[in-house]
Amino acid sequence: MNRRHPSWLWGLFVPAGMLLGGIVFQPGISDRLFALGFFLLLIEQARMAQVDLDRLATVAAEVDDPRLKRFDWVTKTTIALELVGFYLAGFYLGWGAMVILASQVWFHLLAGVELHPGIPDPIRPCGPWQRPALLADLVAMVLAGCWLRNIAPVAMAALMLAIVIAYGLIKY
Repeated sequence: MNRRHPSWLWGLFVPAGMLLGGIVFQPGISDRLFALGFFLLLIEQARMAQVDLDRLATVAAEVDDPRLKRFDWVTKTTIALELVGFYLAGFYLGWGAMVILASQVWFHLLAGVELHPGIPDPIRPCGPWQRPALLADLVAMVLAGCWLRNIAPVAMAALMLAIVIAYGLIKY
């Protein structure tokens, strides 16, 4: 696959990762677990931003389809919202987490398609309820809301970290 969005894209995520990484080493187990979960999510979302933009460029070179314009817009606005959330999380962990999770819900609700470069029909319709990650994002928003309200913060942070780890294990 031709990489059209190299290190500059990752470079946008690195400072936010450093901010989150700093929280991981501060006192307070709840904050540390919560920040670790979002640090791991940052790595995954930076990778997915790269993958989605690369797939979009590859498929756009293969076919001319109006659905790509919407997917492009949704993908780029999602990346922008993610970045805002990750940077915000470096200063206001819980509120940043909510923005990050809202960006994921945004993507899953609006993307409308999945891209599969290199096959005869590379654009497949995919509604929100065909995306299992949407449910995980909604559950994570509930956990983050509880964490923000200081409802069993260690348990919420541990569950959030577990969801991120499980997501990574299932995906890879």
